[in-house]
Amino acid sequence: MIWDPFERVLWGIAISIYFIGGFLYLKRGKERENSNERILLYGFGGFLFCVVVFLIFRLTAEYFIPGELEFNFFYGDYGNIDVTYEILMKLSWISYLAGFMWHFLTVEFALKRTKYIPTIISIASIVVYIVIPLDLINTYMIFLLILSIHGFIWFAIMILFINQSRSEFKIVASYIITAATFETIGLYFGMQQLKELNLLPIWLSPLFFCLGGIFFIIPMQVNPRFLSKSKSYWLAANFSTIGMYIFMLIFVIFVGLPIIYVGMVIFMFIFLVYIQYIYFRSMKSQLSPGKISEISNEDLNVLRTFVRPEKITEEEVIFHKEKKICLVCKTQVSRVMYSCPECSALYCIKCSDALSNLENACWVCNTSFNDTKPSRPYEKEKEEELVDKESVHNNNQEKQGVKTLKKR
Repeated sequence: MIWDPFERVLWGIAISIYFIGGFLYLKRGKERENSNERILLYGFGGFLFCVVVFLIFRLTAEYFIPGELEFNFFYGDYGNIDVTYEILMKLSWISYLAGFMWHFLTVEFALKRTKYIPTIISIASIVVYIVIPLDLINTYMIFLLILSIHGFIWFAIMILFINQSRSEFKIVASYIITAATFETIGLYFGMQQLKELNLLPIWLSPLFFCLGGIFFIIPMQVNPRFLSKSKSYWLAANFSTIGMYIFMLIFVIFVGLPIIYVGMVIFMFIFLVYIQYIYFRSMKSQLSPGKISEISNEDLNVLRTFVRPEKITEEEVIFHKEKKICLVCKTQVSRVMYSCPECSALYCIKCSDALSNLENACWVCNTSFNDTKPSRPYEKEKEEELVDKESVHNNNQEKQGVKTLKKR
């Protein structure tokens, strides 16, 4: 079986999710003031758009497989495909690799560390796909090797982001890694070699793509306080992905697929375990007593773009007032908005309602959104509180000194 109506509907949902995700990443990038953060988010968004193009070409190609339609179920023969199918599949994989190339290019352009070697490797892979004969385009040896190389580079980038981000931001990486895991499984279950075996339902591939797209979007939408609870959610997300790779390994061995399939799954499994080690080593380094961990280059701390800022500066408040931008979601506020009565900070209605139900305190001055509800302001670090107390104490001493001088 090549396709059925339910599988087509799931693919439509997957394409929509990835398109929306790409749009959200581009929108978030456009709103960032830091140019490097903007470029990095454009890279993520461009990759998701390329996945959309990849899926469209791939689904279109399956309509050119010879076969018969019986009761809305299409049964085809991969052994008698024509040149149109091969051209479309070539275009689909080129689109997918172009997404990786764009993502690598934006990361390298922002970080300026790897001398554009990952981008050059990705371009070389695209050239290989362009020049190889059409009848070899679906040879598992070619695209599995190329995908393994790109997967290695992508995970190396995620390790860099983990190392260069504070502990409260690291959970974002777990969602992105989980999304990549679901997408990889979707690619596996949708490959021609597996579909020919007729061992699994054909809707598993689009289902995992849907889950992957959802996990790509989650960090952009959920409550920032939820993202700040890093350790427990990281464990849940990443151990579940390791479990899925173990399942894949058992499956590919059970069905007797070529050794390269087994090797790729083992490679991905080892890399995920290594990422777990990097994560906990990084957490231990930042939380060690007597050791203050600072991110030396704030431009590399891309994961912070998904969560609430640790503190709001006066310059940020003035900028958001002048541009009429919501202080929380960074979007242009419409005619209906909320302005803090104390400091005049701007919030869109959705964010003001959400904050009213959560902490009920302005991010700038901690003024209550709703006086009928208890206020739970965002707790500052102890060091900042000590500084504030010392400054108040000094001000009081100065005032008392002035009063004493006046009496004299």
